[in-house]
Amino acid sequence: DEDYLASAETISKFNNCDRALENFDLYYKPVYGERWPSIRISLLTAKKSCVIINNFVTENEYGDTFSDLGAVDILELARKRQTAYANKMNKTNIKQSSLDQADVLRNVSSDQYASQEDNYSNVSEEQNPVYDSIISETDRKNLDLFMPAQVVYSDHMEQRIEEVRQSIYTPQDVKVDIVQPAPVSLSVDLTALAFPPGDVNMFPEPKTQNRHFMLDASSILPVLALDLHAGNRLLDLCAAPGGKGLAALQTLKPDQVLCNDISKSRLNRLKSIMRLYVPDEHRVRIKTTLRDGQKFTQQEFDKVLVDVPCNTDRHSVLDGGRNLFSPARIQERIGLPKLQTELLLSGLQCVKVGGCVVYSTCTLSPAQNDGIVQSALDRLWRETNISVEIEDLAEFRHIFSDTLSFYDSCRFGQLVIPSLSKNFGPMYFCRIRRIS
Repeated sequence: DEDYLASAETISKFNNCDRALENFDLYYKPVYGERWPSIRISLLTAKKSCVIINNFVTENEYGDTFSDLGAVDILELARKRQTAYANKMNKTNIKQSSLDQADVLRNVSSDQYASQEDNYSNVSEEQNPVYDSIISETDRKNLDLFMPAQVVYSDHMEQRIEEVRQSIYTPQDVKVDIVQPAPVSLSVDLTALAFPPGDVNMFPEPKTQNRHFMLDASSILPVLALDLHAGNRLLDLCAAPGGKGLAALQTLKPDQVLCNDISKSRLNRLKSIMRLYVPDEHRVRIKTTLRDGQKFTQQEFDKVLVDVPCNTDRHSVLDGGRNLFSPARIQERIGLPKLQTELLLSGLQCVKVGGCVVYSTCTLSPAQNDGIVQSALDRLWRETNISVEIEDLAEFRHIFSDTLSFYDSCRFGQLVIPSLSKNFGPMYFCRIRRIS
């Protein structure tokens, strides 16, 4: 009886955060290898934030106040590194063909996947019976041995098998060029302050609520990747709660930002944030819509941000409430890759020729990052007459190295990874430009 009670108590303590962490240990550790322990403990540690100074408030003295506390302008640090990076890039090829990309696929991505396979093959049946059941059904050596015509799985087991399939990124060749773009445009109107690596100070609460707002420093990278220009019309396809859309407005570039979300409550929260930080005379540039992001097809935007729902790694390991790894939400988890692909395809359909789409997530999952870009590109080639190219944003890794840690082996995009001294992210972002 005592053993039973102890076992029951152990089971009851296994919450949704534990389930998320177990999932990440299984699928992320093979990818990130020796870096995974540092990433893991950083995810479980309070993240750092940066402060964006609100350009719509006059006589804003908070920038100087934060500098006095030791915070630094991370965009100014990036500008100092940008010149050196430009000199380096002048000595390299400016374009990588799809043939070159196939070499990268063989030499890098396939090696990562092989390491995943090796890791899973060492997992016992007790540790991962679902994965082993897939292997046993697809890797039969003795065809003379009697086997049943089919294996009948329970609904739960079928869900678990599908979750395994959806969680593994299998690199494939796709018809796309990866090109070297113009240097990153670091908006002089955007001010982002953060404490240096290793400095664990926290920003004080603002005395006046609309003077500045806080967000993860890595969240400004998708905004910068949009390459916003004066007069641009921007669609923020999955906009709530609104941090990236608000940061885009702080560049003072777009004429209009259309913020869309499918959730009425989340969109109402976004509207409240915009009312708080953006005065009436500037708010005419903000439009909001309550629509399914998969339904946008009209080719009418210069730039599109597709910041999709994802594993939300930090939230999942820190918030034990109804997070994505609740058993009740397994069907939602399984459906994420399809939703993410459809949202990216929608963004690519409604951007103008010459414009670009930035796809972003806050997860380390290769399947939801490079995997979704690969899936969308493949379907784009097979199902439409739209032509695109990937723009290599490796420059971000170099110019933001003072502030952020990066994983340098993504195939299509860039990935900020958490570390103890630079505890921002995760944040994946990839820029796709429509060329016809």
